[in-house]
Amino acid sequence: MSLDGWGTFEDAVRAAGLEDHLAMLRALVRPCILLRARAPKASDLAPGATRLGGCPDLPKGLAWPRGPGGRPLSFVAQLRLESMQELDDEQRLPAFGLLSFFASQPDSGVVLHHVDADAVEPVPFPEDGEQMERFEPCGLLGERALSLPPPTHLLPLQSDARDRYVDAVWLPHRTAIGATGPVHQMLGYEGDDTDGHQDADTELLLAVASDGLSHMEWGDHGSLYFFVDATELGARRFTGVRVVSSL
Repeated sequence: MSLDGWGTFEDAVRAAGLEDHLAMLRALVRPCILLRARAPKASDLAPGATRLGGCPDLPKGLAWPRGPGGRPLSFVAQLRLESMQELDDEQRLPAFGLLSFFASQPDSGVVLHHVDADAVEPVPFPEDGEQMERFEPCGLLGERALSLPPPTHLLPLQSDARDRYVDAVWLPHRTAIGATGPVHQMLGYEGDDTDGHQDADTELLLAVASDGLSHMEWGDHGSLYFFVDATELGARRFTGVRVVSSL
């Protein structure tokens, strides 16, 4: 398994003295899609295009999503699924449509799946949304990557082996991924080493990092996670998405 810019997963595990655990660790590795923000182009602002922040595109007549107390949720991102297909090696995501992500801190949000990404139009911010967070629009560039299991309850290693895995495998991999700036992610594992928000049967639908370009700040430079049950994702249902902010 190649880890771009860093070598191979197998070599890293062997160098850490964890060869006896190689088969188990290899089985836990998941493919993922990394997303890096850039200054928006005109194409990023077109209706139905993938982008981070800005204003959402919704089907005509669909109301702006609201959270507890009826307050409007902040628009976080929208992802055109056709453009993700070539990066989704295991075809876990729907093949077409638009996923729209809305959230507010702490830990409230929704994900909407619009089956026809061409049947959406720009929606202005709601009149009662003065207190909601608004983010700068950004384009997103996607790339394939591997997601390594974090040192949480999902990793069946004892303390000494776990420490060697963190120091020689997991942490260098996370550092290499973020070497060029904030990185957002679809699929795979959460990027935190202590929180353990993710269960074995839970998919990471989207992780949004704190990002100066979009003016997004989750807690103290943390991340915002959208988790979905693997069965629900397979059925293309997003009503049960769980939103967690990592501080």
